Amino acid sequence: MIKPMRNYIFIRNIFYLAVALCICITGMYSCKKNNPVPHRIIDADLKGAFDFQPGTYWIFKDSLTGQIDSFYVRGTSMANNTSNNPSYTYDEMDIDIKEVNESPIGADTARWGIDLEQNKIYLSDWYIDNFADYDPIVYPFTSGTQTSAVYNQSIILLNTVTSGINSFNNVAIINFTGGLNDYFYLNADVGFVKIVLNQRGANRVWELQRWNIVK
Repeated sequence: MIKPMRNYIFIRNIFYLAVALCICITGMYSCKKNNPVPHRIIDADLKGAFDFQPGTYWIFKDSLTGQIDSFYVRGTSMANNTSNNPSYTYDEMDIDIKEVNESPIGADTARWGIDLEQNKIYLSDWYIDNFADYDPIVYPFTSGTQTSAVYNQSIILLNTVTSGINSFNNVAIINFTGGLNDYFYLNADVGFVKIVLNQRGANRVWELQRWNIVK
């Protein structure tokens, strides 16, 4: 009679252990389900203003040299990224902009990039084998300054700006200093109204002449 009793106790303990394990697994799943990692999408107003698609182009004239050049959207891509501190996932949209005339070497940028993340715009430009990755710009634009370890950023809002032969309303002039001294005139209707570059020997004042916007 001793051996069957031991078997009974052993089977009973295994049963209790299995029940406890199921409860733990269910609890862990329930906690995970009730506390999902938050996901942050691109701000609707930001995307509506700067979601430039292939077919978009801008034709600029350099007021310093008289050179005419064009920039066009070569492609767009979407990515889902993860932030660990704090923990969340977020959408990122990359807009790849190509400059048509890159010569003479050392005179112009080759590519531009616009990244849209949550409520921020990230601008970048490729110049020969280097690139400038500017600090993020919060949208909607507000006047003020901010300082980072890389650049100083100041924003001025103007009701009207003239660029070339055109006038544009509600323009944000964004100036990056700290190793650079570049200005971007941004408008929610057409994007780049004016680009002033004072870097790496490539002094340019690109003023918008004509454009076609696809969103």
